[in-house]
Amino acid sequence: MILKHTPIFTYEHPTEGIDIQSNYSEVYSVSSGEVIRIIDLPDEKLTVLIRDCVLGEENHYYVYGNLKSTEVQKGDWVEPNQSIGLASEDEGKFTLFFQYRNKFEKFNPSTILNCQPRNIYY
Repeated sequence: MILKHTPIFTYEHPTEGIDIQSNYSEVYSVSSGEVIRIIDLPDEKLTVLIRDCVLGEENHYYVYGNLKSTEVQKGDWVEPNQSIGLASEDEGKFTLFFQYRNKFEKFNPSTILNCQPRNIYY
């Protein structure tokens, strides 16, 4: 689970990640791992990188972008479904950028979330 409530829309991003929109801003970790970096971007948005420790792959990371605030710090250990921050608001919806990657490649995160980028209405 990334967003506590069902996302209302996802679409593929040119950087092989996905944007997920929801009516709720809280963002949750999809897996356990170590927070290895928090990037403060010039547009006042934050990106959190979490090393995936479930798969035993030391160089695999989850990227949570477009955050307005975080509840974690570098070196923190997170568990699945733990709150890591709040997504930024855009046109009345909260939008999270999510990516799964290793040191050299980016993977389609839809496979991890078990969904295809599309309109989602539940």
